[in-house]
Amino acid sequence: MRDMPNLKIVTFACTFAGFIAAHAAWGLAAEPSQGDVEFFENEVRPVLVQSCQKCHGDRKQEGGLRLDSREGLLKGGDSGPAVEAGKPDESLLVEAIGYAGDIKMPPKGKLAGQQIAALTSWVKRGAPWPRDQIQVAKPGEFNLAARKAKQWVFQPLRSVTPPAVKNTLWPRSAVDRFILGHLEGLGLAPAPLADKRTLLRRVTFDLVGLPPTAAEIGAFLVDESPQAFERVVDRLLDSPHYGERWARHWLDLVRYAETCGHEFDFELPHAFEYRDYVIRAFNADVPYNQFVMEHIAGDLLPNPRLNPTDRGNESVIGTGFWYLGESTHSPVDVRADEATRIDNQIDVFGKAFLGQTLACARCHDHKFDAISTNDYYALSGYLQSSRFTVACIDDPQNRLAIVKQLEDLRCEERRLMGTAAAESAGLSGARMATFLLAALAALRSDPGAPELLDERIHAAAKQHNVESAALARWIAYLRETALKSATDPFHLWAMLASQPGNSGTTDIAAFLREQITAERAASEGARFQVGQSQIFEDFSSGDFAGWFVEGEAFGAGPANLPRGLPGGAFFAGMQGLATSRAAHSGLLSTRLEGVLRSRTFTIEKNHVLYHMAGKGAKLNLIVDSLRLIQNPIYGGLTIALDSPETMKWHVQNVSKWIGHTAYVELIDPGEGFLAIDRILFSDGVVPAENTNPVSKVLLEGQDLDSIQKLALACEKLVARAIEYQGAANPQAISGDELSAQSAILSFLATNKLAGELPLTLAVSRPEIQKQLSQIAQAKQRLEGGIRYVRRA
Repeated sequence: MRDMPNLKIVTFACTFAGFIAAHAAWGLAAEPSQGDVEFFENEVRPVLVQSCQKCHGDRKQEGGLRLDSREGLLKGGDSGPAVEAGKPDESLLVEAIGYAGDIKMPPKGKLAGQQIAALTSWVKRGAPWPRDQIQVAKPGEFNLAARKAKQWVFQPLRSVTPPAVKNTLWPRSAVDRFILGHLEGLGLAPAPLADKRTLLRRVTFDLVGLPPTAAEIGAFLVDESPQAFERVVDRLLDSPHYGERWARHWLDLVRYAETCGHEFDFELPHAFEYRDYVIRAFNADVPYNQFVMEHIAGDLLPNPRLNPTDRGNESVIGTGFWYLGESTHSPVDVRADEATRIDNQIDVFGKAFLGQTLACARCHDHKFDAISTNDYYALSGYLQSSRFTVACIDDPQNRLAIVKQLEDLRCEERRLMGTAAAESAGLSGARMATFLLAALAALRSDPGAPELLDERIHAAAKQHNVESAALARWIAYLRETALKSATDPFHLWAMLASQPGNSGTTDIAAFLREQITAERAASEGARFQVGQSQIFEDFSSGDFAGWFVEGEAFGAGPANLPRGLPGGAFFAGMQGLATSRAAHSGLLSTRLEGVLRSRTFTIEKNHVLYHMAGKGAKLNLIVDSLRLIQNPIYGGLTIALDSPETMKWHVQNVSKWIGHTAYVELIDPGEGFLAIDRILFSDGVVPAENTNPVSKVLLEGQDLDSIQKLALACEKLVARAIEYQGAANPQAISGDELSAQSAILSFLATNKLAGELPLTLAVSRPEIQKQLSQIAQAKQRLEGGIRYVRRA
């Protein structure tokens, strides 16, 4: 039969590992015989541990006596040696447990007759004690070396000679000699050989968990060759059912389930991926050491194991075992819940991979094993600082190639639009100013005679050389839309047009002075409110320093806005931006996935404030690593975004989590985008929005005393916005200027009135339109190739 593959023998290796290691240690001449060791471990040590060592152990030694080592027994205590090896009648221990003298032990009650007999027999045998050369720890000392020496699991591997056996015909391998040697030592003989039908049934159930078919039974019964059984085993090991059968045992070890096992039984996302991963690993003969590394840190391997069929990342899926198990969706005490979750992770890790009950050391140094409380909390620290993620496991080469092509297309798009912007900026700004002046002239010439508006529109159109129908549409926009919306970029013009009086310089100058005073007061109030808050992040740096980045959606760092925002290739802006940079997941494509996770911080203020926009994305505040954030207690820690056009403040009340640790998680699952420029901590003050950034820029720092100066300022602002949008390497500008430009660009991208301006003169040239169309089609094809099929 061929050699069994690495992973497929792990179950059998676990079965015989202890036996083989025991032979390695007990085979030394100075060690007790195998029978003596088994007698001690089964009959004597349990009695000493349960009934004696509480008062005569490493932490407490009444009468100066220790009964946790052979050295301690022979040395004895205040009354002399406890044991005379081979002489039970002269041993104080035997006298004390028999209640035959003045000393009666244990003092609370006599041992059972069977226990007394076992201890007496053990002394008669010479009081054999495995590894009696172990260094005895001082009272209360955690002696790591001494504890490690007690356990075979910590001993180095060594070559072992299989024992000699009497029935030399039975063994077919070295492993058989160990088995038979053990049986003969107990006076037992192996069971008789099974017939072929029984053997086939046993091995089939054992390896694939299913009975053999009639055809398989018939084929095996008629196969008389010496390799008949080997061929059966090879066939079963090659069966996909092998992995399904033996994966079940491993899944039991790591407490696999597909729900959390709590009240509403929430499903664990993508749990089946881990199940299928284990099955594939068994069937693919993955070496056990590789299997272990993938479980412990599969996300950190420099060369992850890839699925040969779809090139998916297999290694990262293994780490999913950490997050299996019972979870509570709304624990009342989230810190206690975190400690319980981590305790479960450590417990499963220790038992599955080390054969050790590490969780015992949560409250105290392990009583027997070489595990201290320091070890436990060192592991706990690693787990507490780790973060749950839904990882993309698809072939990264294909996705990264698409990202590179999208970046190239975006650069070409910028080049084309930069040329168009340079050609149309000044003319567009002047044209817009002309329409606004004409509209203002028509509306303010005689507001008391609305029936003459058509005549005034015609006259103003002729005076400013614009079409009457186009001017009528602009006037309707100012009266019906801009006047009613304080955030409209032309709200200031609409207010001016609605003022009584004529277009005289005195009236306009007084009105503008009032607006400037009001705007400055509002700005001062906004600065005061921001000053009451603590800035956690403003994304002003050129990279994501201090953040953990996954996926390609957010790119290499914060971006200058509003350039390239979703909504249009050229004029696509967002209102209300407050800084020149923001983390944005949709600049390259709204089909890419990405996650940003902040550094961990301690919650010290009552509110966390986020200035952001987006659609199809969400933000999580993870408190004390609680990832299953559900109502009724924790639902407010998630913000689902559905405001793609306007940056606005979102507030989380975290007053009940003061003193807890937390981190921010920004998630774009590839269904939209998320943009964020500020995160603040506050005790209740929400910064005021710049309700109208265009008005703010026009009024602030301007010496305005006429409608012509206002028109000129507006013309320059429009030109700057178009030029900035098309610039290949734009210079940093103030947050107010950027916000105003964004509002202008948003208007140009979405309002039909923009068609009245000569913006399309450069953009609509056939050659540019053709190139832009080709770029858009190429981007659409590439985005169709982005796949996120499976996740870990």
